[in-house]
Amino acid sequence: MALTITYPDAITPAHNPIIISAVSDVSDKFTIGSSLDFNAVGNDAGFAEITFEYPVTLLKGDYIFIPKGSAPGAEYLEGVSLIIKKTSSDTYTINKPFQTDISSPAQLYKYLNNYTCLLKFYIYVTSAPTTAIYVASKTIVPKFVGGFCYFEIDVSNLVKAFNFEAYDVDEVLSWDLRPIGSELLQINNHSFVKWGVELFEAFDNPSGGLPEYQQEITAEV
Repeated sequence: MALTITYPDAITPAHNPIIISAVSDVSDKFTIGSSLDFNAVGNDAGFAEITFEYPVTLLKGDYIFIPKGSAPGAEYLEGVSLIIKKTSSDTYTINKPFQTDISSPAQLYKYLNNYTCLLKFYIYVTSAPTTAIYVASKTIVPKFVGGFCYFEIDVSNLVKAFNFEAYDVDEVLSWDLRPIGSELLQINNHSFVKWGVELFEAFDNPSGGLPEYQQEITAEV
């Protein structure tokens, strides 16, 4: 997984929209990567056991998606399923009861259940970004652009909410003002806060008990 991030301009009016956006390589069907080919479906204690044509990197707790028409002779497998057992790198059991084997080679995709983006918001209490304080987080639900997931958030309310947090520290500025030295552009040195964000992709993996957060991008702004 990966995110391509777009940040605001370096100078942004204090409480106008401050938009951060990210394009993902996860499709609008919440699948990731190319299709994976499997050539047999067996019975494992009443559940469907899928055997791939080659080793794959799926894990217990991952979700898979079989599009309509992609499992000939075993249409009951279509849709989203949860991997409940990994026997080997090419054999997995899913949470659907076994009915029939496939009649010809079939395809599936890794599926990201409850796929979201987690934004962590930081402020800095010195003019150098060395002392970060984690103050807020937001979960961003994807939109869909060009067949892929797309995330967008306006962080101006966060900047506004914390712009007095560093009131006792001199020369604490954000993108809302120009650099130190342009004194005429500053109302005062205590009205704005230097801030930063981290962005994470997140999805469910029940084997872990909680959503699995995978950090893809870390950025200070």
